[in-house]
Amino acid sequence: MVENTATTPFFSHNHGFNDEETVQVSDANSLLGSYLLEGDFEDALAYLDTPEGERDATAKNDPLGLFNEDNNKSTLPKTKNGALFASLYVRAPFPLIKKICDISKETEISDLMYVLSVIPHEEQLRLGEMQQRKIPYRSRSWTNDEYGLILNLFLRECLHHLEAGTSAPSLLEKCPSWIIPSAFVVTPLAMAAYNPDVPSNILQIICMLEPKAIGMDCKLFAVS
Repeated sequence: MVENTATTPFFSHNHGFNDEETVQVSDANSLLGSYLLEGDFEDALAYLDTPEGERDATAKNDPLGLFNEDNNKSTLPKTKNGALFASLYVRAPFPLIKKICDISKETEISDLMYVLSVIPHEEQLRLGEMQQRKIPYRSRSWTNDEYGLILNLFLRECLHHLEAGTSAPSLLEKCPSWIIPSAFVVTPLAMAAYNPDVPSNILQIICMLEPKAIGMDCKLFAVS
């Protein structure tokens, strides 16, 4: 159960790290990272068809340079140093994100869980107000269709755990503090329920995958 009497919107730049911090193209640690930062998504997709691109898709080489010495993202776990999170961070098109998932043998669920904290229609408004100047290398936001498809990738990974005979503990645990500040105690289901852009069918599937999450207590704005 989630109770909240606060008037402040739940999703108002409430990531546990600075989700709008600028990353320079010069920070890239790989060719894939350069393509992502420059927004050359078609070139990135073609690059993934090469042996070098496949290696970049599976390497933990911090493609965007998020953890370079000059970048201050100390609250972002060092495990977010792969191609999948990098593609999500720059809001890459769905075909590119899916291609990286397909190449990778293992996908960390928390990478895709991060998508639940993104509200595409708000990002579209910010881009329309020319606030992309603050984020020169995030020049696009996901469409509604893209967003739904990316959320389905998250559900697919959760389903893989169930098919393998293991539970998806992340659906019962609070979301990591790097996604939502530690002051909140929020499950993925609660986060999805408070995100106006998450379709109702996605909520229904999360409930089906882990019914126990429905009755779990969550805390928003110090209200439980």
